[in-house]
Order: sequence, then structure tokens, then C-alpha cells
Amino acid sequence: MCGEIIKARKYRYIDTGNKLLQFDPQTSELTEINITEIPDDGCTIIKSVPPPVSSLILHVTKRCNLRCRHCYIDAKEDNDDELSLEKIYSILEEASQMGILGVAISCGEPMLRKDLPLILERSFSVGLYTDLLTNGVLLNEGLIKKIKPFVQRITLSLDGLQEEHDWIRGHGNFQIVRQKLQMLQKASVPIAITTLVNYRNIHTLNDIAQFIHQFGVDKWSLTLPRLAGRIKFSNELYHFTIKEYFVNFQRCFEIIKHCYSTAKNLGIEVLADSSLIPLKILKREKAACNTYLTLYKHNRVCWDSNIVIMPNGDFVPCLFFENTVYGNINNYSLRHLYYSSKRRKLAQKFIRYGEFYCAHLIQNMKGGDKNEATRKK
Repeated sequence: MCGEIIKARKYRYIDTGNKLLQFDPQTSELTEINITEIPDDGCTIIKSVPPPVSSLILHVTKRCNLRCRHCYIDAKEDNDDELSLEKIYSILEEASQMGILGVAISCGEPMLRKDLPLILERSFSVGLYTDLLTNGVLLNEGLIKKIKPFVQRITLSLDGLQEEHDWIRGHGNFQIVRQKLQMLQKASVPIAITTLVNYRNIHTLNDIAQFIHQFGVDKWSLTLPRLAGRIKFSNELYHFTIKEYFVNFQRCFEIIKHCYSTAKNLGIEVLADSSLIPLKILKREKAACNTYLTLYKHNRVCWDSNIVIMPNGDFVPCLFFENTVYGNINNYSLRHLYYSSKRRKLAQKFIRYGEFYCAHLIQNMKGGDKNEATRKK
């Protein structure tokens, strides 16, 4: 199918129950409209599931060509327990019918799936804002040209400058990422970067901001490590980082604040892990966000407004809670699993953490509830 670019509707129209929204999958922009503004050309109004879901996080493979220290799924070279292409098609189509706005294709290394271009094309055709998360190793000019029409953004991982990045992802990988950034910039593909903030790179965040700016990066995600997957066997990376950040929180926050300022001046939007910055700042940022998008997230645990599917089809709260399984998509529909009693009970259990707290991080920190509540006042 990738030989011929298919057409997708410019907008999707979503009824959330109390608002009628126009969604542009190219920009992820939501706009409230009146029913009279919908063109009379066969457009349908999608009734979103209540409460609505903003994103589908679709992990398409557990295979990977790197052995990163922190890998949350402990990805390996071989794994045959993956969703079929037909099943992925049905997941994407049902997600669109449920009023879900976008999809992140991730986990392991998605480009190890030879059918990845077909997956991206189907996502495009059903009107989902599509973000491809990759380590970039397998990117080449031909592949970029093939998938560019079907993705709104490609997100690469960069965990520091050369020494710090290669310590996590392997010797020589920093130079590979640099080459891929140049390639994507040349092809005019929107680029985002995700960075694992840790005790070795936190003092270099301003330098990272300056580095990624030269490639036209306009979105940058900063996250703290979580105790899941391979990182359990890298105590240095997890425990030294948590100790550094929460024991010396004020000093570390000043670094993050300075990084925010630097990035903003460079035109880079920083999407920080909720555990990295004080609650009052998170609330202020939320107030400045797209007010309609908050319909999807208000007063909900972070994962409650997303749907996460693992490579084998397990529906889980998030990547870090991979052993908490609601059911498998090979046996049930996406809608059925979303409404499952097990999912509702877990959402009620974790709602006490609120929309700005990471339940997984709190649960894995000694005295986590107290520390998190104290530092965010």
C-alpha cells in the first residue's frame, strides 16, 4: 500500500458528551465547534468513550538492536510473541472509533518490524496523530522518505552528550543519533527528543538543549528513571539518580528551571516528567495548555487517559506496570478492556495520587508518599 499515498480526512469530529470538538491529526489541535460547522460531505461524528482517551501507546515489538542500561521491557534480540499486522490494524481502527486522538508507536525498536510502514500508513488513514519513537539506528534516507507522509513526528532518544549518552546506550551510539538527526532535519521531518534525566547528565541539560536546537527539535521530554525492566539490574543508574534528585531537590530543580528557560528561548517546548518539577508549576502549565485537551486528563491518574498495549497484546496501565494486566487484545476488544472492572478498580485505587503524581515512582521509593507530598508543596 505504501507505493501510493492514501487520502485521509483533514479533520475528525468528536463528541465527548458535553462538547463537540474538531481534531486536526496533523497538528493535534482541538477546537470546539457547532454542529453546523461540520461539512456536509459524509463526515461522521465520533462519540468518544467516557471518560475520553487522549492517546494509544502501542508497543509493537519487544525486539531491539541496542542493550540500554535502563530498558523498561528488558528488550532482547529475538521475540516471536508479537501482535499480527491484522490485529494492529483492528486496534488502530477501533482506537479511532473510540475518539482516541493519537498513537505513539514504540517499545523495543519498532523499525525491526518490516511491516512498520504499513502500520504507520494505517494509523494515518484512520486519522490518528502518529508519533514514532525509535532509537534511530535503522533510519536511512529511503525509509524516511517512505514513512514521512504518515507520521506527524519522529521521537529519538538522547540521554546526554557523547560520554553520558554512550554510557547508557552503548559506545558510538551518540554519533549515530547525531547522523540521524541531520538526516531527519534534511528531510523536514518534525523531531522530538526524549531524555532520561539521571545523576550523570542532569548538569549537562543546558548543553543538550543547545545541541538539539541545531537540528530544529521543537519538543523535548525529560523523565526520571523508573524501577522496571533492565534498570532493576542497574542499581547505580536508578538509586543514585533518585538519591541525587530528592535529597538535593532544590539544587536539582534550579538546574531544571534553568534548562526550561534555555529551551524556551531556543523555541523548544519542554515536556517534563511530573516528578521533576513542583506541583504549583505543573498546575500553572496545565492552565496555559489547550483547554479542550484537559477534558481528556482532568483529575485522572496519568495513565488513565491513555491506553497501553504491550507487544504480546496485554492491556496494561502503563509500561512500568507491565505485570498488572487487564486482559489481552487477542481475546477482547479495545473497548471491552477499557471498560473492564479490573481497570476501573485500579483507577479508583490510584486516584489518590492525582493527575500530577507517578504512582509507580512513589510505590518504589522508600517513604515515597511522604517525600513526594512534601517536596511538591
